[in-house]
Formats: sequence, C-alpha cells, structure tokens
Amino acid sequence: MKQKRNRKIITCPLCLYQAELAKHRWIPVSERLPEDNDTVFVVLRHKDEVFSLVGRYVSFDDICKWEVYPETKHPVVTHWKPIILPEQALQGKKGR
Repeated sequence: MKQKRNRKIITCPLCLYQAELAKHRWIPVSERLPEDNDTVFVVLRHKDEVFSLVGRYVSFDDICKWEVYPETKHPVVTHWKPIILPEQALQGKKGR
C-alpha cells in the first residue's frame, strides 16, 4: 500500500498578489467577450472621450450588441471586466 505524503504547498506572496490582480484586470474585447447577458464593467469610447460604465453583452439570433448604462448610442466598448461582489453579498443570495 502506498503512503500519501503530506506536502506543504508553498505560495509566495507575490504570486498570490499577481493571481489576484489577474482576476481584476481589464480584458480587451479582441481577446474575449463576457458570457451572454452577464453584467460587467466596460470601458468605452464615445466621440473623443473614454468612459467606464456598467453594461452587458447580449446576443439573439444573428444580432450581438452591447447594452450600456446609462444608455449610450453606438457604444464602442474596448475592454470589460467582471463585477466581483464581496463574499457577504454572495452569501445572502444562496437562500433565494
């Protein structure tokens, strides 16, 4: 019978920090898009200005578009990132 070894997982603080940063980075739309109907933070260009707003990517039939709040005509979304809620907010959702 083989014995299991107790291995300690050693993690460097810098590696943990970098992994956490990667979860919160802005993702270019050229790299990938969010899941359909997920509400996310978005960066968009409108005329000569850049904004950070809340929006969602929706697709139905052959139409794909961004819905941005507050409403913006013809938004050009360049980046997005997930909205990560605090653990306390997620725990309150479990009972529903």
